[in-house]
Amino acid sequence: MRAQVRDQIAKVSPRLKQLADFDAALDAILSERENKLLSTQALRLKTRFEQLLKAHQQALASAPQDDSPGLWMKPGAWLSRFCSELQTVLLAELDLRLQPTIGLIEALNNENKKNT
Repeated sequence: MRAQVRDQIAKVSPRLKQLADFDAALDAILSERENKLLSTQALRLKTRFEQLLKAHQQALASAPQDDSPGLWMKPGAWLSRFCSELQTVLLAELDLRLQPTIGLIEALNNENKKNT
């Protein structure tokens, strides 16, 4: 999507072509590092899942109680907490990946406002 937006704005004006070229250069420089860093998220999420599950199991061992899977998603329960954290991580990654594209679209909108 980013490359498509970049291609389209490059056709609008010389200034936007310069921006598109700059964005392409940044993308080429940073994309490998970004992908490498983002690829570690699955392992971090797995570790976090295991931490929360272990804490849940330890709490059960110290104070026996009902461990029905239906209770795991109650507010504050271990699995509900993990799902909330997972959602936050996924939304942050989506935001990170979309920011450059949004910036290009905003530049296009600003260029259009100047020309009207």
